[in-house]
Amino acid sequence: MESVALVAPVTALEFAGDVLLAGTGPEVVAFRLSGGGPATAAGRRSVLREASVQGLRAEPAPGPAARVAVFGGRWLAVLAVRRGGAGAGPLLAACGGGAARELRARVWEARWAAGGRLALALGGGTVALYEWWGGGRWLRQASCGGAGALRCAVLAGSAVPGSPAHSGG
Repeated sequence: MESVALVAPVTALEFAGDVLLAGTGPEVVAFRLSGGGPATAAGRRSVLREASVQGLRAEPAPGPAARVAVFGGRWLAVLAVRRGGAGAGPLLAACGGGAARELRARVWEARWAAGGRLALALGGGTVALYEWWGGGRWLRQASCGGAGALRCAVLAGSAVPGSPAHSGG
């Protein structure tokens, strides 16, 4: 059995199939859970530049790899996580240009939306739909109103009102 020391506090956890992801400082550490035995360390990647990982959100899609949004402070990155025991190559790989992007406000929450886009709750009271691939592009925004800054949020569902994927209900 392999022993792994995490030197920073664990600030986020997420499952991507048989892989458990842990945010520790600016890094994401992956543990493989398949095989019926104890979890084994399977990969580590420095993801965020100047912030600790505060959230990890795996895209709920089938397939041999999952995309995972990684966010903390004003930073956002998307990783590809290879699921299952088969396949060659790294378990954790960068998507969409590879580098973390610094956004205009703190990211409090991220949720995968239709079309592989991200719904983001940002500090300052803004909720936005963000196309993360390529150079990144803001598609739609709404202000939550009020005088105070947004300090926490929970986003639910995957459809955006007014979009073709939303059924109106």
